[in-house]
Amino acid sequence: MKRIVIFASGSGTNAENLIRFFHNREIASVIQILTNNPHAKVLERAKNLKVSALSFNKIAFTETNVVLDILKSSKPDVIILAGFLWKFPESILSEFPDKVINIHPALLPKYGGKGMYGMRVHEAVVSNKEKETGITIHYVNEHYDEGAIIFQAKCNVSPTDTAEDVADKIHELEMKHFPKVVEQLLKSQKPNSKDQKRLFSNKEIQQKIFDRLKMLPEYELSKYCDKNYSKEIFNLDFPLLIKAPKNISKIEKRELIKNQNVNRWTWKFEIEKDQYTYALSTQWYSRHDEFVKNWLKSY
Repeated sequence: MKRIVIFASGSGTNAENLIRFFHNREIASVIQILTNNPHAKVLERAKNLKVSALSFNKIAFTETNVVLDILKSSKPDVIILAGFLWKFPESILSEFPDKVINIHPALLPKYGGKGMYGMRVHEAVVSNKEKETGITIHYVNEHYDEGAIIFQAKCNVSPTDTAEDVADKIHELEMKHFPKVVEQLLKSQKPNSKDQKRLFSNKEIQQKIFDRLKMLPEYELSKYCDKNYSKEIFNLDFPLLIKAPKNISKIEKRELIKNQNVNRWTWKFEIEKDQYTYALSTQWYSRHDEFVKNWLKSY
């Protein structure tokens, strides 16, 4: 039977929904709830549903291996963030590649990023007079809400809807879809996937690729702006690089990435050549490691 660990910071309605959904199912069960909030209602829900629950502080999560060691001991097949507000440390992501997923109350890449959670998202949706919104279930990487999308579901937003109305619609989508998506994800896992170890962390990949790409002439760099070429070389489903005029402003850079419909590039590893500048993909998983390793050998 597969093992599920849930991280939550608040009420825990999604956590309870998952616990009840997998209760008496043969495929998996929720074995543990972890929270960064010792007063979170999710702890009460876990107690009532007879699921082990622990709270932890920032030091245990980011500065030591306390939480990581708990997870190693629990041996989860999937780690679910259900209303968990802290950024996940790369030490845990590296130990559990392609196993950490999150649910976000909007259609990413819209209304994602640091500080965008709960009613803040719904208020922004209403304020911007969006005609639709929804939920996004996605893998977690080292950036807020930028991991590869697994599933999205939409709902309409009426002109008269308040943020509370939108919250109710989102809650309904979460209750309906989240457990089923997790179940399908567990069914699709390879038997030995939990034993996979990353060859490189995401930061290492970005740095290694950047160090090589910055030495290439511009005509070579332009090839990596092509989705098909990136697929052939790195097994990516999107271009490795995006290209912009060299004198583009920071605001224009952010808009350019936003217009790509996914937040998968960073200007942190910016490559400048002649009249153009290039942003580098941030989206890497264990399935890409061998491709990166072989590419590095070719230079």
